[in-house]
Amino acid sequence: MRISKTIWITLGVAIFIIGFVVLYLMYSRQLDEQEQLKSRLETNVATLPKLVAERENWQSQLVKLQNELAQRQSALNEANEQLRQATTGWPTSAESIEYDEKLFEIANAWNLDITVVTAAAAEEERIEGISFMVASFTVEVRGKLVTIADFEEAADYQEYIDDTVDDILAFIHTVASDKNFDSARIQLVDLGVPEPLTDEEFQAENAQLGEPPWAQISLTIYIYKGR
Repeated sequence: MRISKTIWITLGVAIFIIGFVVLYLMYSRQLDEQEQLKSRLETNVATLPKLVAERENWQSQLVKLQNELAQRQSALNEANEQLRQATTGWPTSAESIEYDEKLFEIANAWNLDITVVTAAAAEEERIEGISFMVASFTVEVRGKLVTIADFEEAADYQEYIDDTVDDILAFIHTVASDKNFDSARIQLVDLGVPEPLTDEEFQAENAQLGEPPWAQISLTIYIYKGR
């Protein structure tokens, strides 16, 4: 059976229309996809500066936090070093410094006699989170023993009293400033000074001198134990 020319033409037109429709649908779909991609791209482009700004802000905050951390670490290291230096010079036991020998040495340098040295039992004490053993010493120091025959007149005896008091004060100052007593504190000083004699009292047959000038000193020594 022969197909007429009209049928062939109709069939060709139908195929063409179908192909055109298919191509149009494909083209329309591509246009939609392009529009979606374009919209997404525009959204991303609009969001990008914000994301970049946020990223720079986070980086800036990170750098700031790193700097703060470095500063605090440096401050901590400095504090630890200060603590190490502060505690290095502290005695770690009562036997590490011969306190009594040093006291006798200082007294002798100022022409004084130490008559009493007593030490109380050390007790533990915490000061600002640091443990110390606290040892208390009582020292009695006095001028050299003299008699009335050592002086020609009352003024000489008065000069002896003044000089001895000066020596006692110098002894106290030396103890307070001596490096061996850096960890010590002078808590109490009692000072005794004899009454001077008048010329008549000095020349009396039964003239008597008072006891030499003296001082009783209470020392507290802090012995570093640890944190």
